[in-house]
Amino acid sequence: MSKVTAAVLLWVPQKQRYELHERDCPNQTLLLTEEDAWFSWLATHTSFSFQGKEGHLSLLKEARARGAGYWYAYRSYQGRRRKKYVGPDCLLSPARLESIARAIASGPSVEALPSTPPQEESSISLPVLLESKLQMPQLPAFLLPRERLLQRLNKGLPGKLTLLCAPPGFGKTIAVRQWLHALPEQGGPLPVAWVTLDAGDNDPARFWHYVISACQILAPNAGREALVLLEPTAVPFETKLPLEKALTLFLNDLTHAPGKGLLVLEDYHVITSPRIQASLGFMLEHLPATLHLVITTRCNPPFPLSRLRANGELNELLASDLLLTGQETASLLHQATGAPIAEERLVHITRRIGGWAAGIRLLLLTLQRYKDTEALEKHLEAFSGRKQEVSEYFMEEVVSRQPEPIQRFLFHTCLLNRFTASLCDAMLERTDSASLLATIENAGLFLESLDEARQWYRYHELFAEAMRAKARHFLAAEEFTRSLSKASGWFEEHGMLAEAIETALSASRYSHAAALMAQIERLPFTSNFGYPTLQRWLECLPEDVLSAHPQLCLTYASVLLFPRSLQGITPVAVIERVLDRAQRAFQESNQSEQIGATLAVRAILAQRQGYRQEASDLARQALGCLPIQERMWRGIALSLVGVEELDRGDLLAAWQTGLALQDLSRSAPNRNASRVVPLFLAEVATGLGKLHDAAHLYQQALEHAEDDLTDRSKALLGLARISYEWNALDDSWQQAQEAAELGAHLAAEELQLQAQLLLARLLFARGEQAQAQRHVQTLLAGLQPALPQASSLKRLALAWQARLQLAEGAGSAIKYWLALRSNDPASLPSSLQEFEEMIIARWLLFQGKAQEARSTLEKLLEQAREAGRFYRMCEIQLLLAVSWLADRREQAARISLQEMLSRAQLEGYTRLFLDEGEAMIALVRRCLPQLHEQPQRRYLQMLLRSGIQARTPDALPGAVKDMWGEALSRREIQVLRLLTEGATNQEIARQLVVSVNTVRSQVQSIYRKLQVRGRMQAVEVARQLHLTP
Repeated sequence: MSKVTAAVLLWVPQKQRYELHERDCPNQTLLLTEEDAWFSWLATHTSFSFQGKEGHLSLLKEARARGAGYWYAYRSYQGRRRKKYVGPDCLLSPARLESIARAIASGPSVEALPSTPPQEESSISLPVLLESKLQMPQLPAFLLPRERLLQRLNKGLPGKLTLLCAPPGFGKTIAVRQWLHALPEQGGPLPVAWVTLDAGDNDPARFWHYVISACQILAPNAGREALVLLEPTAVPFETKLPLEKALTLFLNDLTHAPGKGLLVLEDYHVITSPRIQASLGFMLEHLPATLHLVITTRCNPPFPLSRLRANGELNELLASDLLLTGQETASLLHQATGAPIAEERLVHITRRIGGWAAGIRLLLLTLQRYKDTEALEKHLEAFSGRKQEVSEYFMEEVVSRQPEPIQRFLFHTCLLNRFTASLCDAMLERTDSASLLATIENAGLFLESLDEARQWYRYHELFAEAMRAKARHFLAAEEFTRSLSKASGWFEEHGMLAEAIETALSASRYSHAAALMAQIERLPFTSNFGYPTLQRWLECLPEDVLSAHPQLCLTYASVLLFPRSLQGITPVAVIERVLDRAQRAFQESNQSEQIGATLAVRAILAQRQGYRQEASDLARQALGCLPIQERMWRGIALSLVGVEELDRGDLLAAWQTGLALQDLSRSAPNRNASRVVPLFLAEVATGLGKLHDAAHLYQQALEHAEDDLTDRSKALLGLARISYEWNALDDSWQQAQEAAELGAHLAAEELQLQAQLLLARLLFARGEQAQAQRHVQTLLAGLQPALPQASSLKRLALAWQARLQLAEGAGSAIKYWLALRSNDPASLPSSLQEFEEMIIARWLLFQGKAQEARSTLEKLLEQAREAGRFYRMCEIQLLLAVSWLADRREQAARISLQEMLSRAQLEGYTRLFLDEGEAMIALVRRCLPQLHEQPQRRYLQMLLRSGIQARTPDALPGAVKDMWGEALSRREIQVLRLLTEGATNQEIARQLVVSVNTVRSQVQSIYRKLQVRGRMQAVEVARQLHLTP
């Protein structure tokens, strides 16, 4: 987890020096003249800011699997973030930071997409909060001192978590409230953030909105940036909230809180969402020392409690810890009755109730009716206290004895989770609810005040459930519905739309609930409610009600389609049926924009089923219906068109589509587009041969990937391929390995296979050919045949196996691959078909059929040129040059090579040449003497040197090597190596600082000693004898 630090490296012009200032050490300043101290500081920190002569930067250290990590510089300008690699600790000198600040200010070659959109504080549009959920319940009138319990709670404060886990009625909430009330007397007050949870909080966005908002009492503006990340997205490329990044920002804010505080989550057992469980576990793992978490629940949460116990960070109170002792029970009974209880009666009560707090409270409530001792004793004798009988006892002994107006009030208001006097007045069409609530509270009828102003109330959950069960029999169906309908209206009038919808659904007023849902603008993507909440609401609507609202049909189909993480997969037929209803209604009313939105959803559905051409056709139809100002659905449609263009290999069209998406994301920025658009453009840029632009875009996507592992793995794989092409094999290995691990974690078969195939190529490039072949064989054996894309994945792996076998000269293996290929009728992506055709061309060259190979290659070249696939064009032109050379047409070979050389040099292509092995070396040696442009000569000399160094030497007789090795002087070996690189006599003379005549003499001496007649023979003998690198 990244950690924000309050450290700044500052250029002080008055003193003409750099100083490091830390907020935690205001009286200490580190001068950068103390070099050892500076590097020691860097080794123990992961972030700081730099304010130098050339500008300011934010520096973050990114961890690596091996080593201490690498620093990256960031700078924001006009809402866009730019990133630049800085390096390990040892490179962070002030001069380098000034250089980085100057360079990063000039901007990249491809303009960065905006990050999350700039937000004003007032623009955060998450749901309206019900403030009563953030209020601590008030303490009851009868409060028993429980020093034993308070001491247990106090002992847990130094740790991370206090967990109160017990069934209902054990007094978990009262124990916490009593403890918090007593804290000021036991060492000073602590600020407390409180959240009362309910089933509706199983939406991650809603849950964390409540938690973060509650915690702003602990630190001003804590979590403001995190709330921006939890806002609804405008374009649903993905629906997964960046919870880890949001929580990182939130926890960093809490780290700088002025003092320690408490966060209480009441009734956590209602939370069942796996995403919330995982994210709260993340929070707990990285909890700052300024926060202590308190959870009350009926069952253990799925956190690593054993690890917390082992580390002494868990304070756990179970049902047995919360039970009242016999002495505490006696004290409470005496407090309530004003008279001592006989010992035998106390033993009877303790045995019957067992210290259960709810049972004791219920008994206390009934004792108030018995004035004489004899009646009291009889009642105590009869009281059972068994939990299964409590509900019935409560209704008979408490509720049924209330006056009829109070009973009616109880049976209506118990239908709500929480309520105010105003809400009760609206619900019951009366004006005296405030006084009734005061009467009920004073009577101790398990009514709990939720705030000091006593505006919001709730009933004790155990007894609210009993009253709700009775209310359905006590109230007529019409009265039940009317009461909840009026409550829904009150919520609507007060801007509490979620509560209004929930209450309308409870009243079975589905048409009204649907009308309320229709008020939510642009459901679901820019709505204030998350997918789980929307899906739950929409599933409650009967089909006839849903069909009457075509916009809700479209919303429902979208909700079913987009969230891949929801439990289960909705059958396609169900989604199509809902879409049919929406589209028919939109066509009847001629709503072109909504027809376009429906077509866009259909396009996504087709794409999810693997019908990419159909998806593209539907997306194009959608674009024809959607107005230019409609950005959300146009973004979806454009993305699907772009994917199909990329699959088809039409990179020029895909690039234009990507740029259109980029423009769209700038005009309506959102965090999903800031990840997906760079990934798409990077893949297209790679095919177009724009490696530097592609690398920048992949880095940008990686920066915005946050906790989205799919996007991170795709960006890493893209970077690994570029690193491979640049011959940065170590970097490529690390990136590909991490991408493969993420692919395995995500069970993303295609992504995992692509990364593993790159690892096989890396093994081959390192000279580990046998291991590379075994690696591919293992991949083939592990492919899952049941997967929809299994056929194309297998063909891809087989093609790479053949490519590597051909590079080793295994001609018989290629024949086997060709036979397999001819017997497989599977329809393949165009890129894979082209790759296979390239292997066949190499096979023809291997057989000496250069003219046949050229015929295939020239057709491929024309197709690649039309689509702008520059990388493939380079590869084809290189093979064409090899074919011309095989026919001794050196001029044609040189022309073919030179056509692609300048661009290849500009983009740093290396493995494209090196992977051709001996054929490339022979081609470069023949063409190099005739090239006169110095940049191209240096580029080819570098490639030749790299190719020679990468060659795996064959064993030669030691005596022969020694004989010729001793015959050449050190200077002659230098000259021979330069000859091997293609240098002319003039270039050798200039490099060795001798005359041209001296070089000529040395060259003739080399020819004589090696027993050769010319330069080409000398180079070949030197290669065979390994006299050159």
